[in-house]
Amino acid sequence: MQPKSPISLFLGLCLVAGLVACAQEAAEDVATQEAATATYEAADLLAEVRDSYVEHYNLGEATTVAELYTEDGVYMPASGAYALGRSAISDVLEGSVASSPTLKIKALDTMVHGDVSFERGHYSVTVTPEGAEPAGFAGHYLSFSKRQADGSFKLHWVLSNYDAEPTEPFAASMTQGLASFEAGGDPATDALREAWQNAYNQGDGATTVAMHTEDGFIMFSNQPAVEGRAAFAAMLEEIFPASPQNTITQIDSEIIGDWAVAHGAYEQQMTGPEGQAVSQSGYWMSLSKKADDGTWKIHWVITNAVAL
Repeated sequence: MQPKSPISLFLGLCLVAGLVACAQEAAEDVATQEAATATYEAADLLAEVRDSYVEHYNLGEATTVAELYTEDGVYMPASGAYALGRSAISDVLEGSVASSPTLKIKALDTMVHGDVSFERGHYSVTVTPEGAEPAGFAGHYLSFSKRQADGSFKLHWVLSNYDAEPTEPFAASMTQGLASFEAGGDPATDALREAWQNAYNQGDGATTVAMHTEDGFIMFSNQPAVEGRAAFAAMLEEIFPASPQNTITQIDSEIIGDWAVAHGAYEQQMTGPEGQAVSQSGYWMSLSKKADDGTWKIHWVITNAVAL
């Protein structure tokens, strides 16, 4: 038997390497396809949750809507309530649906990561009192959902706000003051909260903006949402002359891989246009992303406000 030449051995090794590379590439393609399929399936399930929410809300079925939340879910509506658990959520919803409102929801961005999802969107509510013209309000929302044992998704945390100052009678129905709560959550997200609070209170726009992703969304209460650092910097230029001072508390947070979701409460004092002291408080919710250097950047953030 003739020994194989170096060239033959080289060609053989190349062939084996090529076959291994092709197999690896095929496996990666299959994994990518499976992940995409799972994402599409999850998106369909989340759409079913939205559709069911709208259907039963508009039918005035508060208890059924509350069942779309996890047992320990948190609901922070634009009206300023803080409802923990299905029973409390149902109670808050009962007051909301008493006036036979018509709710519409439009999801603007949905991200699925394994067994959790994050979604931001816009909603509107219209009420037509007997013998009166239709009235309503609109705003933004941020939701955090979890997959259940049966494969379905349920809402875990939801926060919504108004995208403009609420008019009567909606302003009069807002919750008075913050609920009682204890600070908690992961230290990593709490460190981000503290750093953001310090930069904001010092009027340091550059540092505050740098804590957000390049393409992030900022959905502050009673105003339109803005996208990106440049738009956020412009917003801060309008806010900072009032010398705002925030006290921000993290109530809870969860870290899922390179993403972190958190929610909490805040109180803000600033100077009004006539030199008067102005106070505001409410709840916040954020979705943050871990950057390549290991730091956390806020990707989406939303706040609402309670009546004082």
